[in-house]
Amino acid sequence: MWLPGFGLGPDYGPYLDIGRQLAAGGAAFALAAVRGYHGAVAAWRRDGARLRIVKAGSWYEVFADTVLDVTAWLDAARAAGYQRVVLAGHSFGAIKALYHLATGHGPVDGLVLASPSLGLRTLKPDIQELARDLVAGGAGQQLLPPGSWPGFGTDTVSAQTYHSWAEVAGLIYDPAADWPAAVRCPVLAFYGLGQDVGADPELAFFTGRMSAAAVSTELIEDLSHNYAGGEDAVAATVGGWLRRLQEGNR
Repeated sequence: MWLPGFGLGPDYGPYLDIGRQLAAGGAAFALAAVRGYHGAVAAWRRDGARLRIVKAGSWYEVFADTVLDVTAWLDAARAAGYQRVVLAGHSFGAIKALYHLATGHGPVDGLVLASPSLGLRTLKPDIQELARDLVAGGAGQQLLPPGSWPGFGTDTVSAQTYHSWAEVAGLIYDPAADWPAAVRCPVLAFYGLGQDVGADPELAFFTGRMSAAAVSTELIEDLSHNYAGGEDAVAATVGGWLRRLQEGNR
């Protein structure tokens, strides 16, 4: 089950190519549509017996609510009869996968951290304060000033989104956090070599404290952060790791 990165969704071309290749190799592959997909989009929300249109997407999501979506996807996979389910995330999606485990949800049978994002380590204190005040004043959906978030495809997000990031960033990026030691499933983590947002130090940061897990890390040559043109290499890396897991479970 693959969680998209910031500003991306289940229709992103490289994800589809990676998924097709993994499926051709015998793995079922689901691109998980979660509420933080694409940029600013409209969605339906049920209030009792009524449906109403709400603002959604990466610009308006509340990060912690991702747990609801991930749990629903995992439950659906189990209900469909899949005995082993691997949770994967690209970039910001990898942070959502980590948050799912950090908050005690799961379990999963494997974790793939595909170019995990570092963006929430650079949140600005003044923008955090502004976002907090707007949320407290009932204006959480107001977009922050341009330049508040130099992210994928946008220079702003809503106050409620930025505030929700600030609330979870400490848990994910705290080097003294103890939750990584509780991760017991096999883990694959990788970045592109020289063209991505991280390298060996970041791989060590994210996986070094997962002392109870079997961790594999890789740097993939000629792979950029958006994976365009690198779909074959990503599919080969993830597919090979999945095959080794399957052989080890026989």
